[in-house]
Amino acid sequence: MRRTMDAAPLPKRNEELDDDGLGELPPLDGEGGDAEGTPSDPDEVDDGDDENAKNLLDDTTGEGDPVDAFEAEAAKDEALTAEGGWLDDATDAEELDVGSHELDDQELNNFLEDADEPGVGDEDFGLDGAGAALAGDAGEEGPEAADEALREEDLPRLDADADGELEDGVFADAWPTVGGDERPPWDDRAWERATWVPQIGLARGVVPLGAPDTALVAASSVLRVDAQGAAPLGGDSIHGSTVAGVALLSDGVVAATAHGLFVGDGPRLREVHGWGELGAGPIVEIAAHGTHIWVRTAGGALVESGDRGVTWLARAADGVDALTATPAGELVALRHGAVVRGTPMAPWGAALPTVPEAATPLVRARGRFVVVAVPGAGAFRSDGGPWERLEGTGSVTALTLLDDDGTTLVALHAAAEDRSWIARAGADGIARIVVEIGGEADEGDDPRVLDLAWSDASRLAWAVGPFGVAILRPR
Repeated sequence: MRRTMDAAPLPKRNEELDDDGLGELPPLDGEGGDAEGTPSDPDEVDDGDDENAKNLLDDTTGEGDPVDAFEAEAAKDEALTAEGGWLDDATDAEELDVGSHELDDQELNNFLEDADEPGVGDEDFGLDGAGAALAGDAGEEGPEAADEALREEDLPRLDADADGELEDGVFADAWPTVGGDERPPWDDRAWERATWVPQIGLARGVVPLGAPDTALVAASSVLRVDAQGAAPLGGDSIHGSTVAGVALLSDGVVAATAHGLFVGDGPRLREVHGWGELGAGPIVEIAAHGTHIWVRTAGGALVESGDRGVTWLARAADGVDALTATPAGELVALRHGAVVRGTPMAPWGAALPTVPEAATPLVRARGRFVVVAVPGAGAFRSDGGPWERLEGTGSVTALTLLDDDGTTLVALHAAAEDRSWIARAGADGIARIVVEIGGEADEGDDPRVLDLAWSDASRLAWAVGPFGVAILRPR
């Protein structure tokens, strides 16, 4: 609401303000006159010819008259403190075009950068570091310091475009990438870790025995590990720097080193021959059941013996990337990116992406389930239908199956943190961590898990690696 002034106008500059100069005011009710004959009718007022004469009823505001600075400020203050304030009339100028500012975003950010006045550019207001938080490093020139959490699998592939995306055709021929793969959450019921385990050094493989809390471990030699300690099996009859793998026969043990294959059922093991004539390169993986032995060589060949290593038969000349035997004695292998099962090795289940040449895949099977893992891609499980990825398993290093329903135990490793975890994935496919390896109990040791095995008799899980052996019990 605008405010109007009904009183007399402000006096002009240099004009004295005194009561005598104003004369008598007319009555408020507009009736009658005074003793000196002041007319009661405003229309009868004689302006006169005098230039200095004043009409007391003149309601002009004197906007055109000059005013001094003090009077101007007083009038401005009165307008600002009036009802509603000066913003109430903002709608009267809605169509006024004031234009846009000519500062771009960069200029706005650096507006005070060159300020010389104290208290603007130089004064400390306790906001140290605020500028860094508001205008963070976009990273075009790379990180300022080394990122300890940076993992190789987090980086884009070399055949990716500038945005880190892959061509559509790549996904048809390669395992999926796991950038941003989060570590699984902890299970509500963590597993217990046995404290009585002997120190045995580097171990590469483990096979539980029927006796409670007992297993054969492939270390610098074949070791029988139980609550009493670790005892070598085979003695000096096994030659080779380390044992690459160990498996159980119905009446004995089979062990492999880079220099040979050894079989026996007593304190000494005998070396068997004949497999090398059918497969190129040293042995890299073995499996056994009953009287059968399966051997995979570095050249990708698969050879089999059904009589404890007396005679041998070539099953595949090349292309075999991994093998295992089910508890029922069925061969399962990964060849040319496909799972093959049984004898003869027939394709099984849905097709898998091609395994990269530099990858070292793993395969484990039990009942109707098969789990295939490729470090850097994750663990995938199938019962013959589509493959299901177990989320959070991109850093898988070992795995095993706990039952015929597909419950899977997966070992994970974070090189940047020098820690490992073992996660359990049930029928829902969600992996949950049940134990950590690499804490105070393993200080100074490499915590990578190289092999996992489950004992139905003892209800224990065995894990081996550079740290030695760990025995885990579910709660």
